[in-house]
Amino acid sequence: MEDKSYLLEEIDRSLAWFSWYGLAALFWIIAVGFAVFFTVQALLRHLERTGWSRRLHVPTLRVVFNLIFPLFFVINATFFMARRSVLFELAGLVALVAMLIVLLVEFSRGLMPAVAMLVTAGLGEGDWIQIGGSKGRLQRVGLFRCQLQNSEGESYFVPTRTISRLGIKKLAKGMIHPLDFHVSLGDRSPSPDFVMRLEKHLYFSPYRAKTGKIRVSMDENKNVLISMELLSQLHSDQAEAYARKMLDASLQEDLRV
Repeated sequence: MEDKSYLLEEIDRSLAWFSWYGLAALFWIIAVGFAVFFTVQALLRHLERTGWSRRLHVPTLRVVFNLIFPLFFVINATFFMARRSVLFELAGLVALVAMLIVLLVEFSRGLMPAVAMLVTAGLGEGDWIQIGGSKGRLQRVGLFRCQLQNSEGESYFVPTRTISRLGIKKLAKGMIHPLDFHVSLGDRSPSPDFVMRLEKHLYFSPYRAKTGKIRVSMDENKNVLISMELLSQLHSDQAEAYARKMLDASLQEDLRV
């Protein structure tokens, strides 16, 4: 009973102290804690990009700081402020949970660079990018790595940790090699599904960029316009020959139908 009464008295005392001044103190203790946390994180990232990374094992320093600082913060907020007020205990627990979440993100080292790459740089799948000395077309963005495709059509992966270290640059549209040509059908009469069927065939072209756009249109004079995006200008002749072959195949399918 005495323990319960003591707990109730402690809660009543904390609630009585809970005022606008208490809210201000709660705000400042969390704000200062996060300011110190992210300032040290920025300093450690800067050390990784300089020669200090050879003298100090910066990743180990980051792990130690991420583990010690939240514990120090919650102990300080719990035992040394406002005589173990429930309010500051709650502040310490909230700060601990928040910083543990940040710690998990820091360990993954993939979520923050990927989100920053898409949101800040305005990048999306299909864009040409440069990471260090490597150039390629962005195919897929994951938490821990990004998939790129070079000018020869080969896919490879780049860890997001490398992106955060070397940086990323969006390249101009000139890196994409468009292919446009006309084909006259003459006396042949295609079906209404001809254009859609031809686009489906061209989608699997081995010379097309995997995320490249395809557009097939036909005018009143039965002239078919085919537009494709290639990864290499060297493949333009092969891509055009393949497209003409698929056009004939689509016309043959019309005859079967």
